[in-house]
Amino acid sequence: MSVLLPSTRVTIFALSCLLCGSLAQAFELRIPPHPGSDQACSRIWKRLGALLPNLQLRVTGDHVTAARRDLSLLEGSLDADCGTIRTPPGSGLRYSAVPVYSVRVVLVARLEDDIAIHNAAELRTASEATPLLLNRGSQFRALVEKLGVKAIDDSGAHTQQNIQKLLAGHGRLFLYQQPALDSKLRESGLQGRVRVLAWSPGKVAYYMAYSPHMDRTLVERLDTALQQLAHKGELGTPKAAED
Repeated sequence: MSVLLPSTRVTIFALSCLLCGSLAQAFELRIPPHPGSDQACSRIWKRLGALLPNLQLRVTGDHVTAARRDLSLLEGSLDADCGTIRTPPGSGLRYSAVPVYSVRVVLVARLEDDIAIHNAAELRTASEATPLLLNRGSQFRALVEKLGVKAIDDSGAHTQQNIQKLLAGHGRLFLYQQPALDSKLRESGLQGRVRVLAWSPGKVAYYMAYSPHMDRTLVERLDTALQQLAHKGELGTPKAAED
């Protein structure tokens, strides 16, 4: 049987009180769509809805790149997004105090291609011969650039397009994330045609992002709820991006 320390019980009680006081008034959040392959967001919103029953979600717009999504948050046409990589200070966006989940960045190759990558140096060498495929506007660009990868082809608008480029031989490696890759392959009917390399460039923490135009009280409500979920073990506590 697990036992909470007194300080932990006090913290959870305080968070619960804050949440109770926030339920009297309904509030709506405009959020971007996350197609079926991204189940992490739907789980987070469902858990937040259980804590904040007056939370109303309105899915707004089409599925867009991370860059376009961030611009919509900055402009105020979106209020929040359930998972994004923090941008450098000064971007104007606000982020949750705790990470909401993490993803494992993976390298994808054609099934019959025997390419092997064991470290960042080999990834740099491979990309110099054939540029690394990356979705347009991908938030993982900063990660691979940190690893010293300079030859990047991000002309592909989305995952299916880049997988098709990979299969056509326009590139040997595509960088994406798990667990979303498996769902994308099923949606596209491309299972069994690519493989994931054993070496990973790292893990990346995702945070809730808030528009700077969003009422600060609402931000505090959501952050309080997220912290309570973290105390209950219902949110991941990912490490920072690893090399």
